[in-house]
Amino acid sequence: MEKTLYFCERQGMRVTRDGPSLWIEQPGRAGCRVPGRLIRQAVIVGNVALDAGSLLLLAERGIPVMFLRRDGTPAAALWGVSGVHRQRSGRQRALTGDPSGQDRVLAWLHAWRRGRQLALVRRLDPETAAQWKQRGYRNSDYARWLAARAEATAAPSRPPAFFRGALAELIAVEIAARDWDPHFGVEHKGEPLGLVKDFTDALEPDVHGLWIEPHHESETARAESPWAEPAAVFERVRPRIAALIRLMMDQYADLLWES
Repeated sequence: MEKTLYFCERQGMRVTRDGPSLWIEQPGRAGCRVPGRLIRQAVIVGNVALDAGSLLLLAERGIPVMFLRRDGTPAAALWGVSGVHRQRSGRQRALTGDPSGQDRVLAWLHAWRRGRQLALVRRLDPETAAQWKQRGYRNSDYARWLAARAEATAAPSRPPAFFRGALAELIAVEIAARDWDPHFGVEHKGEPLGLVKDFTDALEPDVHGLWIEPHHESETARAESPWAEPAAVFERVRPRIAALIRLMMDQYADLLWES
């Protein structure tokens, strides 16, 4: 089974390459070897000691690596230089001279984001969802609702930026698997990893759900790392979110071929 690796800053931890595997050393623990063929994605939080060989192994296997700052916000991404599929990236570039095609993709992205917002509100607050269904709502209404729920559940203890970074990494992995150009966004046109940002914005309400819903946080997890429990929470819902991403990718491909 392919694994998601979360490397979180910890004193004395070191990751090095050992042939086709990663060798992980941590104080007070036996060393651990993880074969590269089992790694599906990697998220690195804070100042983690990895040698260049470890990063090269991930890049060679086409595994995008997301680097998060100590507060969980995305800082950078590592992407292998192996070529993007010309035919597929060509369909993306064709949007440059097709304003109507860009508008279709943009409207589709906004529809996905709004749909995920409503799905979250319907699940956690059916009364508000019913009111919005009758009279409509604005993005500012959703922002106020989210802030109120976050305050009620003491959500700041679970940094939302970490969940967004983990979501972006999951999206990056799927984009790489399909040979799309990760930089060719529509809403984030001309930005690095623009397509990753487009998809991340559309599915961000699912990140909000992880942030504001209460989760049991064990003392053991807190002692190990402040990111251990958020990582465990994300892993529990990863199959569901991955299915949403794959559905979006299929629809995105259909939109490009219609352009």
